Amino acid sequence: LLRTSEAVLEERFTWFKQFGLSGPEVAKLAFRFSGVITQTTAMAEEKLEVLRKTGLSNAEVKHFVNRYPRVLQYSTTTVQSRVEWLKSIGLSVRDAALYLARFPVILTMSLDSKVIPRFEVLQHDAPADRLLERIKTSGTWLVMTDLIFKEKHESWAKLEGKLEGTQSPKRVKREVTPSPQPTPPPPSPP
Repeated sequence: LLRTSEAVLEERFTWFKQFGLSGPEVAKLAFRFSGVITQTTAMAEEKLEVLRKTGLSNAEVKHFVNRYPRVLQYSTTTVQSRVEWLKSIGLSVRDAALYLARFPVILTMSLDSKVIPRFEVLQHDAPADRLLERIKTSGTWLVMTDLIFKEKHESWAKLEGKLEGTQSPKRVKREVTPSPQPTPPPPSPP
């Protein structure tokens, strides 16, 4: 940010104002996420184009960027891979894009180690006819900690037990073995 010329920063600030951000909001954005401000407007436009191709209107894209400007920090590949995965589970392209706009945290998470395993648990727990509606309307399954997710979804623990070849942690019975009592010293002679 310090190496960026004043003219370039002014251009970027003007560009961000099109999303309804005020001068102080753009300054805050620059301070918190300098990578968003220092990239070229062409790079940012390329990322916005990916969102537009999903069926989001210009107004929806503006709302998304205004609400979650960090979307511009992610590669087009990251955004596209999330849209493709959401489509693969049955969401339309538009619903996938709306999901990203509603729950942008999915952009920060690994598909392979977090999102897909959690979705598989939800698939196991929820009736198939309600699963997509449940996914579309809630992002809590993404943002809760692993511990809370495991407690909330017992099948996660069962699945984990199968993968590890052990029982679910909730079902493991611990055998309590009494600790050995120290033997008293022999009586001392008179």
